[in-house]
This record gives sequence, C-alpha cells and structure tokens, in this order.
Amino acid sequence: MAWARRPRLGPAVRIGLGLTALVITLLLIIDIVFNVFPNPSVALSAQRARSAEQFALQSIVMLELGQEASIARAVELALASDADITRIRLERKDETAVVDMRAPGLAPTQSRDMRTAYQVPLMTRDGLWGRLTVWHRDSNESQLSIFLNSPLVQLIAGLGIVCFVAFALYLRRVLSHLDPSSVVPERIRQAFDVFSSGIVVVDHSAAILLANERFRMLASAASGEALTGMALHRLPMFAEALSVNREGDPWALAMSTGETLSGARLDIRHADGSLRRLLVNSAPIDDGDGQVRGCLISFEDISSIVDLNEQLERSNAELLRSQRNIEEMNEELTRLATRDALTGAFNSRALFDRFGTLFAEARSQGQPLCCIMLDIDHFKRFNDTHGHATGDEVLRAVTRVIANGLRDRDVLARYGGEEFCIVLPGADLTTALAIAERLREAIELTAGASVRKPTGLRVTASFGVSALNATIGNFELLMHQADEALYASKNAGRNRVTSAAPA
Repeated sequence: MAWARRPRLGPAVRIGLGLTALVITLLLIIDIVFNVFPNPSVALSAQRARSAEQFALQSIVMLELGQEASIARAVELALASDADITRIRLERKDETAVVDMRAPGLAPTQSRDMRTAYQVPLMTRDGLWGRLTVWHRDSNESQLSIFLNSPLVQLIAGLGIVCFVAFALYLRRVLSHLDPSSVVPERIRQAFDVFSSGIVVVDHSAAILLANERFRMLASAASGEALTGMALHRLPMFAEALSVNREGDPWALAMSTGETLSGARLDIRHADGSLRRLLVNSAPIDDGDGQVRGCLISFEDISSIVDLNEQLERSNAELLRSQRNIEEMNEELTRLATRDALTGAFNSRALFDRFGTLFAEARSQGQPLCCIMLDIDHFKRFNDTHGHATGDEVLRAVTRVIANGLRDRDVLARYGGEEFCIVLPGADLTTALAIAERLREAIELTAGASVRKPTGLRVTASFGVSALNATIGNFELLMHQADEALYASKNAGRNRVTSAAPA
C-alpha cells in the first residue's frame, strides 16, 4: 500500500502566515481600544443625514427665490443620481405635499418605514414653511457590501497580503542561512552519507536538523524532498511504528536521561509493503554546559539478520521435532527389541542384560538377590484342546497377574514358551518365597477367570526359587538353581513353590 502524502507548507510560509495573523490581530485590538476606524453603519447614517440636510438647504434657497416649481426637477435629479434614495417628499406645514416622488421601479407600498427616513424642517424668514423627508434603502440589504467596503476591512485585506508576501520572502532568505544543511560543510555531509546506517540529528522536539542519504532511503523520501524541520515521529514510515506517547520514543528517552540508549528495536512498514527491522541507537548532544540540545540517532537496517535468525529458529524447531520423533522411534525400537511381542514382558536377550547388571551390583554392594523360575502347568493341553489362540490368552493372563504382584524394580521376562523368569533385587530367600507363593495363589484364582473364551479354565503354575550366596559366581548358575527347583516342583505334583536351598 502506497503511503498517501499530505501537502505540507514550508517553514517560511507557515511562519509568514503566523506573523501576518499577529499583525492583523494587533490592528484589530488597536481599533477596539482607540476606535481608529468608524462603524460602517454609523458612518452611513451620518452620510445620509448630511445628504438630507444639504437637499433641505437647496430647497429653502429655491423657496426664498420663488422657484418652488424647480424643486420637483431637483428631486427628480436626486433620485436619478443617488440609487440609495428611494423616496423624497416635500410638504407644507399643513402636511400638504408639494413634491412626493419615488425611485423608478419602486412600488407605492415600499419605503414607508420611518426607520430608514430622515426628516429635516424647512425654515424660511417667515418661520416654519414645512419639512423634507428622504427615504433610503434598507441598510440590511447591503450590510455585506457595507462591511466589505469599510476602510478597516480593506486595510486588513491589503495589509495581510502585503505582510504575508513580505514575511514569506524575507523568512525564506533568513531560513536559508539558518538551515543546518547549508551551515554544515559539504565534506561533513558527504561523510555522513558514507555510513551504511541512517544518521539523523534532531533538536529537543525531534525536528530533523540533518539527515544522511541512507536515512532518506529508509524514510522513502524523494531526492528533492526537504526533511529539515519535519518532526521525526510525523514521517509516514515512523508514525505507525511509534507509540502515541512521545516520551517513549528512544531519542526522547536518551535526551530526557542524558545517557546513550542503544539496541532499541523499531519495525517500520516500507512504501512497497515490506517490513524493515531497525536497530536504533540514540546519543544526546549537549551544549557543553550540561544542557541537552538535541540527539544523534542511527538507524541500522537489520532486516536480513532478523529474517536469518527467524529462519534458523524455524530450522532448530524442526530439528527438535525431528529429534523427538527419532527418540520416540528409538524408544519404540528398543521396546520391540527388548520386549516379548505376545506378553509385553522382557525377552530372554533383555533378561540376560539386566540380570547380569543386577548380579554385578548385588555382588559388589553385598545386597541380596533372588531368582524365580515358573512354568504354566500343562500348557500344551490348552493349545491341543482349545487352540493356540486360547494358549496365547493364557500366557497374557498369567503375565498380567505376575506383573501386578511385582515391584517397579523387579524384572519379569518370558524365558521360553510357557516359562517365565523373575529377578528380585534386594530380596532375600524368605521374601522371594513369599512373593512366589502369593503369585502362585493369584494365578490359580484369577488367571483362568480372566480368559474370555473358553470360560471356566483352571490355570496353575509351578515355581522354583534360588538366592545369591558366596558359592554362586554368575547369574547363569543362579538361574540354573532356580530352574532345578522348578523341575522339583513339577515332579512333586505341580502348582507349588520349591526352594533351591533351605530358607
């Protein structure tokens, strides 16, 4: 969207208009105080009265000379020569009319208002002869023309035009000498133009005193457009970006505190619609006595850097998402590699890894460690009688029962087809036997009932328990002893717990 530029008057024209208005105001005040110029209405009334008196004198002279018949001709000439007069009546003292004429085109019913009439008595040597009445047009009809033709209005209009032209020409000449761009040497301005950042010098009201070419490009100023004297916050590019509170502008803060303000961010919308990201640095300028007179401001276009940073942030976010996806996939792969697909328990490979670690820790720290081997009784019968699907349901049911009866740190693994291995770190033989007995009872009571089809299955399991002692040198031997105890349980009639050594 192209920025609409409002026409701006130059400093010379604006100051000239202000001085002209001041002169006219002083002239009006003088007229009000000293009454230099008369009121147009009062002056018109006085003029009409004098005109009526002069015509009355002429009439008295003609009456004295016996030229009464010539009065009618004089009245006719007066009406023809003065358009302001609408009617003239000359009557004797007994109110008999000698002459009564109206202006041409005037109806008989018009001009009877005595407010616009002037009466003058006619006195001869013999005394009162009669009276003369002169009617004039209603002054309200020509009030505007009376006002425009008054000396005061004409003086104000003429003086205003002359003063404005004189002030504008004089101020243009004066301001050309006061223009900072004409005072600063050309080599200094060229040095400012070398900077890749936009450089501006403003006064305490943020009016631009000096701006380099780079700033003109940022502000989208035309090559011939004068920026000197324009308020920085009124430039189209900055008006939208800055807040309404002028005290919050970076250069205003720098001038109010007297300290350099660096790193302020300002985003402006360019004429072509693109967004420019600017880094603003403001340094106050004092007069040597500690009084801040202005501010030196630099505008550095960091749009490309900000865009690159945003692109890097988006790339990093994408990498993080990819990393999380990879971690989740690795966790899934690890679960698939270490878990039995049917029961969800650890597989034999994971069992050996974890058992070896727990065995080494127990031997080094002198902590107890037990192993339980269990086998589902007559499992082949489930497969042969009800099918492999039922056998799989029995395996899952037994796994759920065992998992619910173990601690978080205990290890449950499917060791073979229907055989499971449990590692109990920190548990002695007595505790392990109690856990095995509790699990045996839970399997007998709940595992068969949890199988949906067929119903009424009786599921039991045989257990063998071994405990770590000084004669056992590796976890394989500990598992072997538990496995031998398991076979002892099966040989003794199944659905029982047997210890590899006396508790």
